[in-house]
Amino acid sequence: MIEFAVGNFYIDMARSQIRDRENIVAVEPKVLQVLLILAENQGDVVSHETILQKVWPNVYVAPNALQRCIAQLRKAFKDNAKNQRIIATHPKRGYSLIVNVDWQAKLTTVQQRKGQESRTKMSDFFLSKRVTYSFAIILILLLSLIYLQPVAKQSLPINKLTLLTTTDNKEFSPEYSPDGRYIAFERHLNVCENQVWVKDTQNDKEYLLTKEPGLYGPPAWSLDGKQLAFSHESSCGQEQELGWCSDIRLLSFALAKNSPQLTRTILPCGKQYYQELSWLSNDSIALVATEGQQEKIMRLSLSDNSLTTLYTTKNNIITTIDYSAKYQKIAVMQYNAMRVANMVLLNPETKEFTQVKLQPPEKFKYNTHWPATWHPNR
Repeated sequence: MIEFAVGNFYIDMARSQIRDRENIVAVEPKVLQVLLILAENQGDVVSHETILQKVWPNVYVAPNALQRCIAQLRKAFKDNAKNQRIIATHPKRGYSLIVNVDWQAKLTTVQQRKGQESRTKMSDFFLSKRVTYSFAIILILLLSLIYLQPVAKQSLPINKLTLLTTTDNKEFSPEYSPDGRYIAFERHLNVCENQVWVKDTQNDKEYLLTKEPGLYGPPAWSLDGKQLAFSHESSCGQEQELGWCSDIRLLSFALAKNSPQLTRTILPCGKQYYQELSWLSNDSIALVATEGQQEKIMRLSLSDNSLTTLYTTKNNIITTIDYSAKYQKIAVMQYNAMRVANMVLLNPETKEFTQVKLQPPEKFKYNTHWPATWHPNR
């Protein structure tokens, strides 16, 4: 069990907690892994690349994942980016821990009892849900049980794997078009830039859709397959005082297939951070909006660019959403302060919702990221 102190704060890696004499703050394990790397190199500058490789080995994450970890640590330490007393930012280089680390630190019995009696607090850790795909689970069986439809046990033997792309670039977020012919995906140029491409499964041709590189989120097809929507990160690799900013952009597939196009911003950067898109109709998109400690599911109307709140939660972090036109419901995957995941089935018209408790195998009990995809007919 790794326990140490950073200045006046006691770090309990096993419980994912940061404590001082009065408070206890629960944070994601990844946040403390970042802190541990800085503590092991106390006083030295640790590069962004080193931290990303050690905390997220063999997994692509957007740079703001690290920025958010640092922001959560500063919040727990009552530190800030302007007056850096504990963690120092070295622009374009990395971070360093500038206070002493005590590896022999132990809580007193009284402090331990107080810590056990304290209620844990959830940090506003907003990891681009598109950034970790280690446990991508299609919850077909669960959705079947919800509607009381018996499902026979079936096997799906893999007879052949077909290589679709042959570049050295990292590629993520493949999404089939409604007719099943095209696959839209992200192809990354570097950690802060990618472009949206499409693969034609009938003739094996690839089409670059975006004229300019950016940090685009997972592409989402409109129901008629004529448009693609995605979020766009505007400040990759830069630490912002007011949080992270993203906008929502559109692209005409027909035009972009002929030649790469400039994207069209339909929802500009503001106080809220936008991500996780799912089309409700050819004129409206559901999205996740984050502001402070509050997360919302909102409907964006393309006719007038208006936003309507469909669902709000202060006690959960929303990871993914997916809409079923058949059942006219949005499946919302989220997790709470105890790192317990659950699903909400939301009617976007009535705004009524029901909560579904998940019962994963014990070894996956505390996994927080469970992407859900609706089965076409059940």
